[in-house]
Amino acid sequence: MKPKDRWVIGIIVFAVVIIWFFLFGIGMLIDSSIYRNAMKNGISDFSYFISAIITWTPTNVGLLCIISGIAGRLGNMIINLPKNGEFKTSTLLYGSLTGLIIFIMFVSVLFLAVDDPFGSTSPANYTKLASTISLITFICEYNPTVFEKLMLRVGSNVAKPE
Repeated sequence: MKPKDRWVIGIIVFAVVIIWFFLFGIGMLIDSSIYRNAMKNGISDFSYFISAIITWTPTNVGLLCIISGIAGRLGNMIINLPKNGEFKTSTLLYGSLTGLIIFIMFVSVLFLAVDDPFGSTSPANYTKLASTISLITFICEYNPTVFEKLMLRVGSNVAKPE
């Protein structure tokens, strides 16, 4: 691997970690109802829309999953350096997609178990949810065989048409 590529990966890893903590802090500390209520009352400022997306628990956790997937993929790349030393951005896109898939699966299970899982989320509940699903996403990308096994297990439990 070229020294320049190591710097690029190092900078990306640092940025991903900072973005994850930034989004986690926003999700835990800022109440999204301020922005959502303002939009319901007719305030159509684009900054309120972006703020609502970033602070509302489901979308915030979804963003954290995407970032965790990228972080896991980067961790895998650092440990298992490619033989040709090339840095491929497609692996980061794969990490994002895996994060999104895990988030959708997790939210689907939540809605099957609870009628309104995001009705009123306390900081403690948010911390449990965000850290658990982020960890699962990170592990699935750090070791992609975990995600493959998860998908096989989910696929085998889905009813097959007769």
